[in-house]
Amino acid sequence: MDPEQSKDSNWKEVVGLADGTDKVAIYCKESDKEAWTEEAEEKGYPSRSKYLYDLVIEGQRVRETDFFDKPGDSEQNEELRERINELHDEISRLKGSPDGDPNLIVPDLVLGELSEEYRTHDELVSSILDSDRIENHVREEVEDILYDLIDADRAEYQIGHGWRHVPEGDS
Repeated sequence: MDPEQSKDSNWKEVVGLADGTDKVAIYCKESDKEAWTEEAEEKGYPSRSKYLYDLVIEGQRVRETDFFDKPGDSEQNEELRERINELHDEISRLKGSPDGDPNLIVPDLVLGELSEEYRTHDELVSSILDSDRIENHVREEVEDILYDLIDADRAEYQIGHGWRHVPEGDS
């Protein structure tokens, strides 16, 4: 029997754990412990212990499937990881719009046109469209998208000519 368990043979009952449950001590950096605690809280886990348990089980499943780096597959795995990251970025950009299109008008643009005086919908729309703020917002969005497309080898830029679409297979 573990010396710690012999101190208090009914420790599971005191802590409220089910039969068949045991504890495992691990040693780590304090910074790791703090990070795991924060991650557990952010993900809604009731405890750091439950969070770490789930991570261990998940790691075992990944290892059992031989998902990572079989000999000769590392290039394909890297490509898949990059594609996953691209898709995560795409999802982040498209969030918030019911039809999947990014929101062109952000609340700050509308709020910037409101004042203490009442204005009709048409007056607000005209004011927003006439302002430099919408043009600057659109320019920033287009620029971000163009650089994302370059990163994904779907567009290219040439000084003196501008931007162009790169069909798949041409990059």
